[in-house]
Amino acid sequence: MPYGQKFPTGQYVHRLTYCFFHLERRSTGRWRVIMTNIEETGIRMLAKAAAEFSRSELTANREEFDRFPFGPFFSTVLQKAFELDFFHITLPDSIGGIGMGTGALCTALDELCRQDASLGAVILTNCFAQEILLNAGSTDMLESIVGKAKKVNSFLLACPLFNNPSEIRHIAKVVEKDGRSFLSGKLAYLVLGGIADAAVVPAAEEGQETYSYYLIDLGQASVTIGDPVLSLGMRCCPAVDTVFHLAEAVPVGKQGDGDNLFRKVATKLYAAAAAISSGIMKGTFNEALSYARERDQG
Repeated sequence: MPYGQKFPTGQYVHRLTYCFFHLERRSTGRWRVIMTNIEETGIRMLAKAAAEFSRSELTANREEFDRFPFGPFFSTVLQKAFELDFFHITLPDSIGGIGMGTGALCTALDELCRQDASLGAVILTNCFAQEILLNAGSTDMLESIVGKAKKVNSFLLACPLFNNPSEIRHIAKVVEKDGRSFLSGKLAYLVLGGIADAAVVPAAEEGQETYSYYLIDLGQASVTIGDPVLSLGMRCCPAVDTVFHLAEAVPVGKQGDGDNLFRKVATKLYAAAAAISSGIMKGTFNEALSYARERDQG
């Protein structure tokens, strides 16, 4: 077993995934290994890690964080969350992720959002963009990003998460020339656009109803990123209006398959979005209960 073992009881650990076992002696005198449920154990450990992280890193400064962009951004918190693999939960282990499912992601988001929903929204946005690439069969493209990332900004992928491009047509225009793709026009409300080094964005040719996704380097001189759009909450998961001036991009998946990809990924992650709301409600209730217990009516 990797990372060592201990008998008659023990454990082996791979990142945040734990598997516990014990030995049971049969009447024949032989020993057999009894394993616990790996996924359940991993989720419990993940929940504990998320709860401890939120209490230690988010609680004390959440009011200060919520003043962004008029106050400091929580860059240090994001980097710590990245180093602790909170952005790797659903990423396949074959490309450096933990390889756990949506249930594990929901557990982490529920715990984190009890203290500050911004971090949960950042994680969900990045996960959505990653899932677009994975479902499009662009695993190699995703691996080229996450495999070499040492800083959270290089790892994150921006994405216009908060609207369905088929319903609210916030998409860029694409021009194909000599086998290369170039984006132009304005893309409103690109979530994490001012933080991530790259983005997964929808675009379509002039007059075309269907759209496709493209991976684009936001550091190009032909990309203009606006100031954070002021919102009523989750301000440390900022969105920006972005303008492309024939910025080169790489097609993701099949041409015209954008709506299919969006619906497939959205269906998978609806529960994760609900987990953010659940965490907010639980955190709000706990704060109200704590206040009621301490309040003394004069």
